[in-house]
Amino acid sequence: MKKLILFRHGKSRWDEGLSDQFRSLNEKGIERTNLSANKLAEILDFEPQHVFSSTATRAKETAEITKKIVFPKIEIQFDSELYTFSHFNLKNWIKSTDNALDHLIIFGHNPAFTDIAYDLGSEFILNIPTSGVVWIEFMTDNWNDIIRGTTKHVILPKEL
Repeated sequence: MKKLILFRHGKSRWDEGLSDQFRSLNEKGIERTNLSANKLAEILDFEPQHVFSSTATRAKETAEITKKIVFPKIEIQFDSELYTFSHFNLKNWIKSTDNALDHLIIFGHNPAFTDIAYDLGSEFILNIPTSGVVWIEFMTDNWNDIIRGTTKHVILPKEL
């Protein structure tokens, strides 16, 4: 069984005058990321082995906040290929994951995350909000074979 957790970055600042990739989290983004990370820690039923994040500042900051709460001993692997808004690119990245990894936690971006959750999950999710989390499980041992899994959990920070 393969488990995929998509954790969308927290709400970011728009007043910094920086390009998209370098925008940091705002206060609401930090607050909601903490809420979602605490909820994820409460429901997580496996010990994370590998955690991946986009190289965008807001995704990195979201991953670092979550690390302190959910997986303090795991190093986050930052991958520039995860700074994507493309469903196609993200799906190819997931499908090319080493099959020795049974669990993936990825920090990244919309619309790619919402599109992947819709395409691969069992629930219709109109939009994964900032600091939102979707957990999908697949009854396969091969990432390349994932087609449609079961959406196990959806964490919406506004509901916490």
